[in-house]
Amino acid sequence: MTRERKNLVFLMAALVATLGMLLWMANQEPFAFGPLWGAVIAVMASAAWVTWLVPESRGALIPWRGTLLGRQPGELVSPMASIALAMTILTVGATLGGYDRLPIAIVLALLCLLPSSIRRPGLFVMVAICAIYLPLLGTTSLLDPWETHYGEVAREILARNDWISLWWAQDKWFWSKPVLLFWLEAMSMGFLGVDFMPDANPAHPEWALRLPVLLMSLAALAAIYAAVRRSFGPRAGVLAALVTATMPQFFFISHQAITDLPLVAAITIAACCLIVAVEEDPEREASVFQLGPWRLSLQHLLLFAVFVLVLPQAVYLISRNISWLEGSGLVAHMDRFLYGSAGNADVPGNPAPRDQTPAFNGLGSQPFLQGVLWLS
Repeated sequence: MTRERKNLVFLMAALVATLGMLLWMANQEPFAFGPLWGAVIAVMASAAWVTWLVPESRGALIPWRGTLLGRQPGELVSPMASIALAMTILTVGATLGGYDRLPIAIVLALLCLLPSSIRRPGLFVMVAICAIYLPLLGTTSLLDPWETHYGEVAREILARNDWISLWWAQDKWFWSKPVLLFWLEAMSMGFLGVDFMPDANPAHPEWALRLPVLLMSLAALAAIYAAVRRSFGPRAGVLAALVTATMPQFFFISHQAITDLPLVAAITIAACCLIVAVEEDPEREASVFQLGPWRLSLQHLLLFAVFVLVLPQAVYLISRNISWLEGSGLVAHMDRFLYGSAGNADVPGNPAPRDQTPAFNGLGSQPFLQGVLWLS
């Protein structure tokens, strides 16, 4: 297949996936695993756009077996194989044993990673930190008063199917905190199949609510290791990550579904990226990796990150002006959203639900126009 034909195929795939994402978001009725399927569509659309936009990487190719994921001489198993085995054990254990046996499944999965981590300090310290952080993450109830508060706001996102106008019971609109934590908690509940409808009483929602915060803390610790290793060597990197992970304050906020850790993690990752950038040779060319028939570089990864973060938000704005209506199909309308809780109107303090229109509801202030301008 010629390069021009490949470009046409990827362009068509990107357009179809983006249209599918728009139609998916236009659905007004919440349902189980909705965010998970939406995320799959967003990843497919972003990957297609990146493949179409970025020219094929040139230069010497590095096969994935030659990277840190490949098996080194003298090793019994590669990190790629041990990670696949660990994920399989975790999935099977969680499915068969449920939440009550999840800590055991996590420990067994981490044990699978030990053989590959012996000669890799970075992987070893992350396995050690996960052994400290992960097994008991969701075994205690939501302790901090803000965990229950923020968890309810995230639940209302799914129940109301509204990711912009956040709602908090008797306090009505809730816009006093950055939205990232609530989006992450709502996506986590959607990915893990937590029943988010009122009075559903799902088993152990603590796992879903705390998991995004924990993952951000692990990303920050990995960034600390990478930055310190670049300047002072792997031993210093291991100590820096391990000491930070076991600091009481960092440990506690890494296990609470509150807004503190997302801020700390984001600043930490940004500072560590700056350290790595300063230490990097400005003349070094980006490595090109061979993964089957694909050639990938960090250029693809960075552009994919931009697309997967921006594209769903812009498309969601566009979808605010179209809806699937029973008996009418896809209908265009002016912006409107629910005022009130979804199914909790009988709770004292909650107003009776009704449709709400924005203060500025002219054609020029419609969400679809904002989404189109963002994409353009």
